[in-house]
Amino acid sequence: MRVQEILNLLENLAPISLAENWDNVGLIIGENDDEVNKILCALDLNEEVCDEAIFEKVNCIVTHHPFLFTPIKNITYDNAKGKIIKKLIKNDISVVSMHTNLDSAKEGINEFIAKKLDITNSCVLHNNEMKEGLGRFGEIAPIQINDLINKVKFIFNVDYVRVAGKINNNIIISKIAVCSGDGSSLIDKASDVAQVYITGDIKFHDAQKAYEREFIIIDAGHYASEQVIIPILVEYLNKCVPSISSKVEGEVFKLM
Repeated sequence: MRVQEILNLLENLAPISLAENWDNVGLIIGENDDEVNKILCALDLNEEVCDEAIFEKVNCIVTHHPFLFTPIKNITYDNAKGKIIKKLIKNDISVVSMHTNLDSAKEGINEFIAKKLDITNSCVLHNNEMKEGLGRFGEIAPIQINDLINKVKFIFNVDYVRVAGKINNNIIISKIAVCSGDGSSLIDKASDVAQVYITGDIKFHDAQKAYEREFIIIDAGHYASEQVIIPILVEYLNKCVPSISSKVEGEVFKLM
């Protein structure tokens, strides 16, 4: 296949038109006519992932976070980005990024999480456009808060989550909202429609809103709340071209 055909496949899954206007998605490195025989999917592209792609003889990397996000003024080989770019070009590896368009898509990250949480009648939390937009909210079968927390840990494959708000195990939850990655900007909207908001990257002053608005925030972490989509992306692409998930551990925070 060619890069353009991969872009067409990804467009069907998560149209670029769904990306936020500040984002940088689509083809980041390479050209449309480049050949693609094998794809590596990863949340981020760092040097370790680049080396993995070279070892696996991959000629296209699909990431969630854009490899190049802010404009660069030069490419030198003595810094992290420059080293990676040099390796990518020397090994004929294209890079495609699917970021907020994959967050917002009707079969994207947030809808996947909503289904895992058994949300019924899922609605878009932000930028509602025919079932597409950032975040989701809806109803679930009534569940005790501690049981919901354990369910979140299982879904995101984490041992710990951060929780803000007044909690006791007598609280029964039936309305929840979710937003993958950094969902701090949607706290107010989530508190209007849900008892619990599941997201990542919550700062101290954002967490205070859980007490002010008398609801609960569960912070599962940025990485964990987005990494869940990588196997789904691999499965989707594998129907047309051999695709694999990166084995590189991309979580930058360690529990000590």
